[in-house]
Amino acid sequence: SISFYAWTKAALNGEDFDTNNNFDPTTNYRFTPTVAGYYQFNGVVSIQASSSLTRTIVALWKNNAQVLRGSDLPISAGTQVVFANVQGLFYMNGTTDYMELYVYAQGSGSLNIIANGGEYTTLSGFLARSA
Repeated sequence: SISFYAWTKAALNGEDFDTNNNFDPTTNYRFTPTVAGYYQFNGVVSIQASSSLTRTIVALWKNNAQVLRGSDLPISAGTQVVFANVQGLFYMNGTTDYMELYVYAQGSGSLNIIANGGEYTTLSGFLARSA
């Protein structure tokens, strides 16, 4: 459950695989690489409102600051489910840098991120080139 009119971190509490133990699925829900280099990140958020959505934005946040907005969707009144995505390439220092997935929504009723076994809301990251 998330709030309207506020940036909310997607609490991604599962993993398909994590070859280097870089993702924290239990506490901070963030990807923290242990090798310095350039990383590709891809995020998708599926949002469902009990009444109506009017706008949805998804973004990547590096070290607790927004670094890239993806989909910024104005939505027709009455829409209840939306998929939004973001992707980008970022330098990560391999020690303290971390990446998180955030969502912002406007509308009415209750609001939930849909997470069904990783099928609808995901964050992936991989090392594209070491530094």
